[in-house]
Amino acid sequence: GAEATGTTSVTFNLIDDDGDADPIVSIASDGNVTEGTAASFTVTSDSTAPTGGLTVNLNVGQMGDYVAAANLGMKRVTINGGDSSATHTVATVADSADEPAGKVTVAVDPGDDYQVSGTSASASATVSDGNPTTVTLSAPAGNIAEDSGSKVIRVALGRPLVSGESLTQRLTFGGSATFGTDYTLTAPSPRPAGVRFENLASSNLSTNPPRVIFTGGAGASKVATLTLTATQDSLVERGGETVTMGRGAASQTGLGGVNGSGSVASFTITDDDQDAAPPEVSIQAGSNITEGTSGAFTITSTRAAPSSGIRVTLTVSQRGDFAASSHVGSGKSVTIPAGQRSVTHTVPTNADSVDEAKGSLTVALASGDGYTVSSSAGVASLEVEDADATEVVLSAPSGAFPKPAARNALP
Repeated sequence: GAEATGTTSVTFNLIDDDGDADPIVSIASDGNVTEGTAASFTVTSDSTAPTGGLTVNLNVGQMGDYVAAANLGMKRVTINGGDSSATHTVATVADSADEPAGKVTVAVDPGDDYQVSGTSASASATVSDGNPTTVTLSAPAGNIAEDSGSKVIRVALGRPLVSGESLTQRLTFGGSATFGTDYTLTAPSPRPAGVRFENLASSNLSTNPPRVIFTGGAGASKVATLTLTATQDSLVERGGETVTMGRGAASQTGLGGVNGSGSVASFTITDDDQDAAPPEVSIQAGSNITEGTSGAFTITSTRAAPSSGIRVTLTVSQRGDFAASSHVGSGKSVTIPAGQRSVTHTVPTNADSVDEAKGSLTVALASGDGYTVSSSAGVASLEVEDADATEVVLSAPSGAFPKPAARNALP
């Protein structure tokens, strides 16, 4: 018979006996943590695991230095049979180092029995540092001269800040010198990267203190400097004027707190205004008074008082009994305020119902430090009038008057 020639094709289907397609596995972070606390991640399958479970390959990485090497790299987690998720934890290490916040990232690696999610193949948790950032305040030792003397104040952090971190340090100023009058603050030019200053010319140190603000970012400086410069004046300030500078309250963002050191720096602005002799002090009495009111005495200096004022010692005496004992005697004092030349001292008197003679109040200046007493006007007095009427009493002996004797008639 004839022999068949040509090509014959046969079509057939391969039937998968493994059931449905491989499940899709994703991963999510359970939240951010602070160093020393484990970061938790949930691995989820879009279908329940078979009886023998579903083993998922993971890859653990970090940014920073919070996870020990043994907990990094290739890891596995098993979703138990009948479940659709499992938890993988990554331990973090608590230390004493101040460092920027880090990150733990866990990625799902491919496996034989599952597919990796196209949208949730990795997840991350931020690890916050638990240690405070140190702020150090310092200034060179020694005093400065009033004639343009200066001192550089240094505010330094323990480390540069990174993006997302900031720290604001308030500065306090005290002492006998007056901020803005006896000295000023100026910022450097150019200013360091990531540093700015506020309220350097503040008129109210309580509500608006000078502030140094550090902000993190590329090239951010961890050191800020300010120059304190003394202001020349013509006042005599014996012993100079003191400046006490300190760290006030601090606030931060993204850090583990703030820990300060070098909290106080103190020095003196030495005075270069000298006089041949201290000022002379005199006293003048006010108008005469009536009992129940106060006598006024004005104490005057020949020059304005220095920043510490002039404390003048007084002796108060009286004629009569109009002032209480607590207001008379030696060792009394009054202070002429800084920059002023005079002050008023008052002596109260008591009103009573006793008729008494006119009295007086006398105030005498006593010698003291930082002044001399006027030789011609070192004592002043005023009169105190009694306010009670003098009583007038009319009286006569009791009894009858005798009858006058009869007179003889003229012849």
